[in-house]
Amino acid sequence: MDKLDALFEKQEQLNVRILGADAQKILQNAPEEWLLKFARALQQEVAELVDCVPWKWWAHYQKSDLEHAKVELIDILHFVICLAQTLGMSADDLFDTYMKKNAVNFQRQNDGPGDRSHGEITKHHRQQAEIQLVESDNRDSWNQIQQAGQCGQHSDPCHVADRKEFPGSYRSVHNEPLL
Repeated sequence: MDKLDALFEKQEQLNVRILGADAQKILQNAPEEWLLKFARALQQEVAELVDCVPWKWWAHYQKSDLEHAKVELIDILHFVICLAQTLGMSADDLFDTYMKKNAVNFQRQNDGPGDRSHGEITKHHRQQAEIQLVESDNRDSWNQIQQAGQCGQHSDPCHVADRKEFPGSYRSVHNEPLL
């Protein structure tokens, strides 16, 4: 068992301790409710993390508490794992999705903010394209995206989502550029 699997197992045990033996069933039967609950708890933990550093420029009495920040970070991780479990994701699913999204982020960095020669597309379209890429099971496509992101050979976002290279991509479905 790797470390991420161990974290997921420990969180599942804690969920059972808090919600009872049917914890997984409870989460699966009302995913929207639990996503909202966990997201709100996550927001609170992030606020507590922010409070570990002196962010109030008017309050000279504040001091950093980086040791406590580590504790808050772990609380954040608890709720991130809860969110993943509520969405039916395993540790492997989370890892795989992270790697895919990371490749998209690298490609965006390579494209740069000035490369919008094909015009703006709406945030909704960009999100839909991202979802399709992240959900893609075609490892070769993701390897190509990652290689393109690392070597900079494809600075045009339309080329990255070209029909020939990525048959199930946003561009092939909508015939629009992927930004």
